[in-house]
Amino acid sequence: MRRACSKSVLFTLIVLFTCIALAVQAQEKTEKPARADREVSEKLITKIDPETLTVIWNSMVVSPDGRRFALVAHVRGIKQVMIVDGKGQKQYENLWGACFSPDSKRVAYRADTGDKCLMVVDGEEGKKYDDADLGVVFSPDSKSVAYSAKADGKRFVVVNGKEGKQYDYVSKPKFSPDSKQVAYYAQEGEKWLVVTNEVEGKKYDRVRDPVFSPDSGRLAYKANANNKWLIVVDGKEGKEYDDIYDEPRFSPDSKHIGYAANAGDKWFIVIDGKGEKQYDFATFPFFSPDSKRLAYVANIGGKFVSGLRVEGGKWVIVVDGNEGKPYDGFGFPGFSPDSKRVAHTAGVSKYKWCVVVDGNEGKQYNRVTYYGMPPEFSPDSKHFAYSAEEWGESFVVVDGEEGKRYDSVLGMDFFSPDSKHVAYKAEANGERFVVVDGTEGKHYDKVSGKIIFESSDTFHYFAIKDKGVYFVEEKLK
Repeated sequence: MRRACSKSVLFTLIVLFTCIALAVQAQEKTEKPARADREVSEKLITKIDPETLTVIWNSMVVSPDGRRFALVAHVRGIKQVMIVDGKGQKQYENLWGACFSPDSKRVAYRADTGDKCLMVVDGEEGKKYDDADLGVVFSPDSKSVAYSAKADGKRFVVVNGKEGKQYDYVSKPKFSPDSKQVAYYAQEGEKWLVVTNEVEGKKYDRVRDPVFSPDSGRLAYKANANNKWLIVVDGKEGKEYDDIYDEPRFSPDSKHIGYAANAGDKWFIVIDGKGEKQYDFATFPFFSPDSKRLAYVANIGGKFVSGLRVEGGKWVIVVDGNEGKPYDGFGFPGFSPDSKRVAHTAGVSKYKWCVVVDGNEGKQYNRVTYYGMPPEFSPDSKHFAYSAEEWGESFVVVDGEEGKRYDSVLGMDFFSPDSKHVAYKAEANGERFVVVDGTEGKHYDKVSGKIIFESSDTFHYFAIKDKGVYFVEEKLK
């Protein structure tokens, strides 16, 4: 989307790998004490023995509640072991895709053994297959597990150990928000179809990922027939277009559906079957939390190439049908939780970007936010925050006020649930730490997972130092 973003990602990866190398070599590390207004409690969960294990620290995943973790380690360079909550599991040739269930009580991952693979769920091995997804999908209620697998040249979806019909290809399955339905798309010969709870839909020349509405009552997907694209909603076909960008999107109340369509050399947003104003390109729609407002990105004067690549022209954010100021580059729009405010990033020139909140431009930087995402609004919608980069230094901007500059700022979630605190992970001189309201915490080799607030003044996270994994709890005084 923009060159500055890819450079920032590369820079972060380089620093990350450098950090890991230093952590492995270090024998002792002198801790920098936390500031007096933060009380820190550390609990050692596990200590890695470098003589027998080589940890792949980038494999570490943390449960949604921030209290459990899993990571992969090499055992004397021959086998791999999954370490869950500090305890090693059975060894395999290779391990992939560890993930926790939404309620954080279950954990699953893929294991390779010989020329076969299997899924390990809650420590129990599943059936062996020729191939499978790199990880499982948990249902929102955490009770079910699904993945796609391959055997004897055919692919199929496995839900709670039960195999579905075999096809030439199947996509990764999706659960509905109420956990009662499973949908995926499949290939059978020359045709493609969507399968919901093992009930097959109409066959087309091509289909894309199915999408459930938030209330689980509706299903939509993109399909191609005779070189024309259309949206199928609840089994009913919509109007045909030359192209449809990305997948359809439902409003939060599930009553509306929108997507970007192409006819001739023009693109436009379609809401509930009705086309909006035409542009030289338009992205997918963004609904406000209350489902009453609509925003999207459009290009004027450019030429669509593919994906998000458009040559020339100017970009505008269209909110409720009103075009904003044209810019050289764009970022996706985002609404505040109360649906009253709108924010996005904008490319002012090739190397300068800014954040626009309620139509007001902020200071220009080399980079703002990540991957074109909008700045974050606080839960009470009164504040906004985003990360920025200028000449190799990263920092967080809150309501237009810059924080301290670091080598890197990690993550995009900044506000506590009560909107009273701003918290984020940062890196300086090869060490990482948590910054809360401008105050730095203890320095570690790595800080993993999200910063989870338990109350207005207490929070926790995982940290690594001297090859040990610690559960860190902090209280603001």
